[in-house]
Amino acid sequence: LAACGNAYLHKIAVGSGSRRRVKELLVLDPRRCRPRRSATGTIVYDVSYGGATKVMSAEEIIHVRDLQFGDSGLDADLEGVSSIGTLRVAVGTGTQRQAWERAYFSNDARPGSAIKFPQDLGEAEAKAFLDLWNAGHRGPENAGKAAALGGGADLVVIPPISLADAQFVESERLTLQTIAGLYGMPPSLVGDTSEGGPTGEDAQIQFAVFCLGPVVTPLEQALSADPDLFPDDGEAMFVEALTDALVRPDMKTRVDAYRQYRQGGIYTANEIRRFDNQPPHPDGDVL
Repeated sequence: LAACGNAYLHKIAVGSGSRRRVKELLVLDPRRCRPRRSATGTIVYDVSYGGATKVMSAEEIIHVRDLQFGDSGLDADLEGVSSIGTLRVAVGTGTQRQAWERAYFSNDARPGSAIKFPQDLGEAEAKAFLDLWNAGHRGPENAGKAAALGGGADLVVIPPISLADAQFVESERLTLQTIAGLYGMPPSLVGDTSEGGPTGEDAQIQFAVFCLGPVVTPLEQALSADPDLFPDDGEAMFVEALTDALVRPDMKTRVDAYRQYRQGGIYTANEIRRFDNQPPHPDGDVL
């Protein structure tokens, strides 16, 4: 759902009529599923595997969608659009830059320095001098050693190409911020601490609300609305994602909150104990 904008769950059901029950939900590859309108106007799903395509009904599939831009009657409008899809150009620029970096470092043959000899020096002599130079100065154990050049040789330092001059450092950070921004991810949780932003509990709250919220809410709604999973038999049951554990504060803050819940008559002692997976107390059910 987060990557493709669509998630497809195949319901494995047994029985029929009022005795029909779903035993399992299988996650299908969203790249192999396509919703469309049939000749009768109902929504069906073309599921392709192993070179064959099977048409499945809406009763067999739970379709969870991300953003949907209206419904013009076209089959394309039945699919959700992922956050990545809405900013494909920005993400594509980042991947192209990474490919350029890989090619640059793989193909770069520029040496850090060169020794300039007089024109009358033969190839064999030059090679012997280079072998002697590398033996005495190459490697970390030889770093900082003094050098001596004779025979009219000069040491020429070749300046490297600066990635900072090409703003690669800045573009790397921008790509990280762009992708984090797509999903409402606090920059500090992906290692970007260059410009502050929420940290600690504030970052965890932002992660749970703005990053996980848009993902789990469509899942909650799609699963809760399915009549096979939650039949309308008088019981008000639904799916809810519990993200409180992700934003759990430090011990002192948590205990202070529990005390206010208890003294304010909001939770019983056993309800509070359940938050920390503690067994109930015999006298803990009094509000």
